[in-house]
Amino acid sequence: MTRFKNSLLSRILSRTLIASLLVASMPFSLFSQITATVPKWAVIDFVNNSSLGGDALGGAAADAVATNLAGYAKAEILGRETVDRAYKDLQFTPPLRRNLDIIKLGQHLDAEIVVVGEIKNARINHSANGKSADVILVVRGIDVVSNLAIYGTAVGGQSSERPGDVSDAALLNEAVEYAATVAVRNLMTQTVDVATVLTTPGDGRFVKLNKGARQGVKVGQTMVVTRGREKVAMLRVSDVDSDSSMGHVIEGLKGVAPGDRARVVYDQLPEVSWSKGGGTKVRTQKRMDAQGALLALLVVGATAALIGTGGGGNEPGEFTTEAGVAEDGVSPVVRCSWKPNIFNLGNANRVEWQVWRTDYTPTPIAVLPGSFTSVFHRLQGRLDSWRDISQLYGSECIDDPGAQQFDNPAPGISPGVTAWYQLSLIYRISALDNPNGGDQQYCYYTTTRMPAKGPATPLFPPALVSPPDQSKDVNNVLQFSWQPVAGANEYLVQISTEVTFRHKTKIKNIVVVEDTNNTDPIDISGVFPTVKRLYWRVGAKNLGDVPGPVRDVAGNRYVFSQPFWFERVTPPPPPPPL
Repeated sequence: MTRFKNSLLSRILSRTLIASLLVASMPFSLFSQITATVPKWAVIDFVNNSSLGGDALGGAAADAVATNLAGYAKAEILGRETVDRAYKDLQFTPPLRRNLDIIKLGQHLDAEIVVVGEIKNARINHSANGKSADVILVVRGIDVVSNLAIYGTAVGGQSSERPGDVSDAALLNEAVEYAATVAVRNLMTQTVDVATVLTTPGDGRFVKLNKGARQGVKVGQTMVVTRGREKVAMLRVSDVDSDSSMGHVIEGLKGVAPGDRARVVYDQLPEVSWSKGGGTKVRTQKRMDAQGALLALLVVGATAALIGTGGGGNEPGEFTTEAGVAEDGVSPVVRCSWKPNIFNLGNANRVEWQVWRTDYTPTPIAVLPGSFTSVFHRLQGRLDSWRDISQLYGSECIDDPGAQQFDNPAPGISPGVTAWYQLSLIYRISALDNPNGGDQQYCYYTTTRMPAKGPATPLFPPALVSPPDQSKDVNNVLQFSWQPVAGANEYLVQISTEVTFRHKTKIKNIVVVEDTNNTDPIDISGVFPTVKRLYWRVGAKNLGDVPGPVRDVAGNRYVFSQPFWFERVTPPPPPPPL
């Protein structure tokens, strides 16, 4: 027994028993923390769109990125063998080019992020001292839940100059390894802490997050909200404090709730180009330009962008509603306008835009062809035909139901009444790109309804009262008045030397007043003192509207009256010179 107690086997058994007893005695919460799953990232073979190196160079680029990522201990980087086995299980042939296949692979691997990339270009440089290689590498990290790129960079890589007998393949691999090191370093600097939703004020239109400026959150960033393995919504950050921030919902698939997670969607790529004599140069873009859009489309695929986010890729980049006046200069309207984002700009699969008002749900209040980007909502109701499609992507593949007539006219605007508008898109995809299949050529779906940036209040132009139109011999001390406008709570009084009010240098803003229809007496002797005839007008607005009424030619956001004119008392001639 003594010999057994002192043996190696005895020590192993005793330590194993002690360890098992300690684990069994741990509180469950502590044990669950220790065994918590580390996020998994899968790096898959990159697409080589250059004319050099073939698919092998794309695989080498992926391996180099995976190796560098593993050094940051940010997540568990799945090994090459695991990824290759998933290819075989799903009967995929690398490199994958369709976003749908990329997401399926990520789901099969239970990965949180799939790192994809492209060798955009490659070249061999020759000089008197030998030769070298340059590559341009694009790397993006795709969130498996949302299908969105939450990391992204484009970099250049160059090999050292070698004697002329070295192989091109060796130089290209060296350049790729260098580019991979730079790319991963860039990706790690983009990290913004994952935020948690604290509250959802404003009937769910706004979201308060527990991360702010100190954690890297910035105004204008787009964030995706997830709940477990589901995408819930898209936000745009509108206000940031040091340790908290506010965002408004720009796409709502499901209601956002406290405890949901939000993370920044990365949509900026630098522009990389060749330098003369070897090497590359990088120019940072403020926003993704046309070339950046092409790089993004390479990763996600033009068709898959339509379907990967339940139609979210077809949502407008910005939807705005503004009070205005119709062509007659009197009738109020609301101008609804939108800017298609990079995934639907010029997209032939856009079928029909539908504009909705939240206080009227039976039908849209306006229907436009997919090529349109604006419409006026007027006093009259609309009788346009429309496609009644309620299915989001992922549902059954349905054929085009065709335009249907409204049972009743959709209502026109109500002057003085504030309204919220929403926008949705009816789009189509090839039945071949739908996992549910279909016998027809296309499947038709709708996006979710995106709210406008803010509400709009249609207003009649103010009716001017005093001084009366075409008044003469008016004193320089004037009290301006007008009829109150229903729905308006701020007015701007302007004077100009021209009836059109077109040039800023010929316009003076006299006074801004709130909740009243007249001004105090104002001395205008210093306003264009050498001009006898002057024109005046009044603009009205509702302070709660965002962004406010349509801008006029001088940049003012008010609904303006037609101008009146008056002539001042002729000043006495100057005294004769002494």
